Amino acid sequence: MREAAKDRITDLPDSLLHHIHSFLHIVDSARTSILSKRWNYIWTTVPILEFTNCANAKTEKFMDFVDGTLDRHNSSNVDKFSLVSTYQLNESRFHSWIATLAISHSSKYLLTFQNVKILKLTCKITTDGELAILKAVPNLESLIFEVYVKEEVERSDKHDHISEAAECLFPHLKSVVFRQFSGNPRERKWVRLILKYAEALEILTIRHCGSYLVFRNARSEKELMVEILNYSKASPGCVIKFCSLD
Repeated sequence: MREAAKDRITDLPDSLLHHIHSFLHIVDSARTSILSKRWNYIWTTVPILEFTNCANAKTEKFMDFVDGTLDRHNSSNVDKFSLVSTYQLNESRFHSWIATLAISHSSKYLLTFQNVKILKLTCKITTDGELAILKAVPNLESLIFEVYVKEEVERSDKHDHISEAAECLFPHLKSVVFRQFSGNPRERKWVRLILKYAEALEILTIRHCGSYLVFRNARSEKELMVEILNYSKASPGCVIKFCSLD
């Protein structure tokens, strides 16, 4: 009888199998676990994790998938973690993902991505979530707020740890862009803190939403320009550029 064909792919070293997985969507990568006993664990050791959610109706399912993946994954092996969502994510679950990655890398040190120079914030997350991400990229040079920074309800018992943390967040920051700026208090606070502490800042670009987004006590574009131009600046040569979406 003819011998069964040898499974040469399964016999490849982990590094090559990881390379093969790098061309697959994370969902497809997980599906390879049914191929054989070895493939059952290979996908849990791939060094690149990229998650994308573009459907609001599937957001809960998406978060369940991220939870399950990180629960099964050997996160200490992760070199790249990417999370893109056009819809609001549960804040506590988001923090748990960051914590999982941080703890798996070291129990004593905060997870950091030293080589990240450009960061685009495309998820609608709270200020605490933004702080967690910014602390993880100490050499950041370009920061882009891609989506509207939603206003938060301030709690009277909430300590202003944002201002305290901001002093150490922007040592190398050169460029900041707000693509959908409404001028709400949370956005203005970020602008004020960035200008106050970013000593290397060269340009701040603000694209005002105009009538696109309206909230209580909203200010006109002209009023915002006057206010922001009067904020103190750590970088005297910083250029502040205003443009409109209307």
